[in-house]
Amino acid sequence: MTGQRRQRVLRVVVVLVLLGGGVLTLARLWQPAAGPLQETMIRLAALVPLAVLPYAVAALGAALLVRRWRPAAALLVLAVAGLALHLWWLTPAFTDDGPAAADGPRLRVLTVNALAYTGASGADLVRLARGADADVVVVEELTGEAYEQALRAGLVAAYAHRSWSPDAGDTATMIWSHLPMSRLRTLPRASGVLSATLRWEGRDVDLLGVHTGPPVWPHTWREDHADLLRAVRRERPDLLAGDFNATTDHLPLRRLLGEGLRDAVDLTGSGWAPTWPSHGRQHLLGVPLPRFAAIDHVLVGRGWTVTSLRRVEVPRSDHTAVLAVVAPVA
Repeated sequence: MTGQRRQRVLRVVVVLVLLGGGVLTLARLWQPAAGPLQETMIRLAALVPLAVLPYAVAALGAALLVRRWRPAAALLVLAVAGLALHLWWLTPAFTDDGPAAADGPRLRVLTVNALAYTGASGADLVRLARGADADVVVVEELTGEAYEQALRAGLVAAYAHRSWSPDAGDTATMIWSHLPMSRLRTLPRASGVLSATLRWEGRDVDLLGVHTGPPVWPHTWREDHADLLRAVRRERPDLLAGDFNATTDHLPLRRLLGEGLRDAVDLTGSGWAPTWPSHGRQHLLGVPLPRFAAIDHVLVGRGWTVTSLRRVEVPRSDHTAVLAVVAPVA
């Protein structure tokens, strides 16, 4: 390949990858509530952290061309600006800025999406919760069959306090707890969101177990998040855990965080680590997709902090579980 042809190819590459990064930047900034693009932009927003790669490639390519191609200087500025913006958006996930925890016991909170019908069995879930030494477990997409399996696997001995179980042939979100629970209720309209008060170390801890509708149903997804936001404003819970079907680049989750909640990832600086899809359960053109969306979260309210966070593999599920160790602020 001649030098001129290589330059032409490099120009095309720079423009294309810069456009790709720009699309992801747009998805972070613009998520329409209606119209033909709403689902597309919601889906693209889950990929926003990946924009660092095309912007870096575009910046490198433009730097190589800057002396030989007049537009390269402008493209270099755009690429560097886009790269800087996305690194700034990513900074909280890599910065350990949580307040110090008070001395004393810690509360271990686990959220796990079981993947209804084809995912983790009830025995898998009990084994997972015990292995994580979780005090409270929020389980999403639990079927009646999986719940019966969990009972046979020793759920009652492991978690004496539980919310309502799913009916046969149905799925539900459940809360399993070592701790006494009271004021159990389902939030109005929001799909799969439970409210409970835990009694821990002589104090009441208000918890919301979350499972919103998926973004493939944009209207339901937005309604569920709007209901969840109203509940947070009304009840001011201490903890939220579950499958939010949203990343911190989605507007509804940013609105939740704007109510004084903090994501366990940001408090611990544990980095960008997507939780979906796992185990090749999702495909594109027949090719299994790697994890790319951090949609499972533990959020804490004012007066609480997170001392550690880790992801836990869930057998056969398309989600990774999240285990957060939380404590009151010192």
